Amino acid sequence: MRLIVLCLMLLGAGVARSADETLYTVKEGDHPWNIAQRYLLEPGYAERLVRLNRIPDNYSIPPGTRLRIPLAWLKLQEAQARLVALHGDSSVLEPGAAPRPAQQGEVLPPGAVLRTGAQASAQLEFADGSRVLVRQLTEARLLRAQQPMLVGSGSLVELELLRGALENRVQPLSGPRSRFEIRTPAAVAAVRGTQFRVSAGTQQTWTEVLEGGVLVSNPAGQTPTPAGTGSVAELGRPPGTATALLAAPVLSALPARLERLPIDWPVPPVPGAGGYRTQVAPDAKFDVVLSDELTPSPRVRVSDVDDAQYTLRVRAVDARGLEGLVAERVIEVYARPEPPLLIEPAPDAQTLQGQPLFRWTQGRPNWNYRLQLYAGVEPGAALLDEQVVNAAGQATARNELPAGLYRWRIAAIDPAKNNRQGPWGDSQDFRRVLPGPGVEPPQLEGGGVTLRWPLQTHARSYRLQVGLDPAFSALLLDVESSAPQHMLKQPAPGTYYVRVLSVGIDGFASPWGGAQTLIVPPAPEPKSNWEVWLLLLPLLFAI
Repeated sequence: MRLIVLCLMLLGAGVARSADETLYTVKEGDHPWNIAQRYLLEPGYAERLVRLNRIPDNYSIPPGTRLRIPLAWLKLQEAQARLVALHGDSSVLEPGAAPRPAQQGEVLPPGAVLRTGAQASAQLEFADGSRVLVRQLTEARLLRAQQPMLVGSGSLVELELLRGALENRVQPLSGPRSRFEIRTPAAVAAVRGTQFRVSAGTQQTWTEVLEGGVLVSNPAGQTPTPAGTGSVAELGRPPGTATALLAAPVLSALPARLERLPIDWPVPPVPGAGGYRTQVAPDAKFDVVLSDELTPSPRVRVSDVDDAQYTLRVRAVDARGLEGLVAERVIEVYARPEPPLLIEPAPDAQTLQGQPLFRWTQGRPNWNYRLQLYAGVEPGAALLDEQVVNAAGQATARNELPAGLYRWRIAAIDPAKNNRQGPWGDSQDFRRVLPGPGVEPPQLEGGGVTLRWPLQTHARSYRLQVGLDPAFSALLLDVESSAPQHMLKQPAPGTYYVRVLSVGIDGFASPWGGAQTLIVPPAPEPKSNWEVWLLLLPLLFAI
């Protein structure tokens, strides 16, 4: 009969165990007392072990026998809390020791304090796979990290958040003593498996739950906080009722490639938001945060990061300081080498030069620059000229430009990075205008004075003014001509001032040409034929 019982123990014991139990396979030399001494809360649990598993011989259990052991009976052993990722300046303060730089991969002992600096972050991983992202300007103490013996799941983790913020992804916990707690000055956030955030100041604690549920409690009361809600707890008061988190911002208008740093891009406002948090990580795992920015207006803001692909997270912040649901997308930063600033022609400048000079600021001495010139300012304007300049900081248009509007831009090229061209800088518009034509010496023809000026190829027409004063405030004539000449019929004797401008094909008028003086003397009394002809000659024209 005894042999039958032993066989049943070997074949079937523990098959019907509950979720709060584990199975232990007996080894050579095991008996209830040394099993209890090694793994159970106290040696007296040996008798419970015998009764639960109906062990017929307390001093001889066949190797291979599977014993049922409730998880609540197991001792707790120290579990690892490992720093699996670091970014920026972080330090560790162990009890009785001076602060030292944190090291990726190290295991934090109980009582150690982890501190992160500005734009720094760290990722803590626990034995059961739970992870905590320690954000910038945070100070957190590891109070306890334990795990039941004999099992690979279920743990007891206690963290004290002195200041700052933690983002937590906790694995589902099993066993009656498994829990994950974050203690702050104002409240305790306890879970058994969830995704949530906790931020702490000296007087308040903010808890935001994304998955699962969190119980927020303090000596004054407690508040269950389900997924999609948040709670604010104040020191000495019961935690506030859980309320819905703000909706995630819409990021569809954000370009996939961002070419300027720092990034400062508007997003549609979220109703009820008083601020917006933007975080950037190397990938979707968000082991570390490379940039963490809070803005009062609806904008995506990212501090200085390298050119690479990133995962971006944005969330709205309500009036109480609770951060809402997350909008996430992949972006590419392509900002280097930085484009130069354009100097000449200045925005909306006018130039008389047929082959204008282009000047810009220079970056590093070995950079080259690519210049593009467009025949027009509209988006679809044709590319008129493109040239690469070797670190000169200036270039000249290679062909004569007709009168009209133009747009130009510059990009830097870094030879040290396989001639990588950076993003284009802002373009600038300018106008090539024709110089005002000068009037040639007048000619007496048919009782009048003929005024002529040089023909300009790109001119549509000309405007001629004859003034009675040098300021042209009083005009004798103001006329437009399609030909480069005009007949001034029978001008009265006196001094006149003449100037001409040209109107280009695009309708834009050039500057006035230089003003010139025309003197028409009075006609003397005729004495003889030859004297009459002589008196007609002294029409004087002075520049």
